[in-house]
Amino acid sequence: MISSKFTRQDLLDRIKGAGVPVARTNLESSSLGNIPNILLLGYMLGAEQRALGLAGEIKDRLESVALKVQNVPPASRVRLMAAARSNR
Repeated sequence: MISSKFTRQDLLDRIKGAGVPVARTNLESSSLGNIPNILLLGYMLGAEQRALGLAGEIKDRLESVALKVQNVPPASRVRLMAAARSNR
């Protein structure tokens, strides 16, 4: 099982106690910050090439955006915020 750092420890202990391997990732608030998680999961799941491809695609998209806004003053750039909530 793959869990985030937000999964309750008592739940993870029960899953581990049932003999299920558990890996915990550190969720990041940026696409670039999650590349190490993508690569780790790709390795764990035997999908290294797919993970490398996805990581490369993320980097390429971020570089593309950076190039498009390089001449826009930082104060004039549109900002985006994403928020998520769990009902648990």
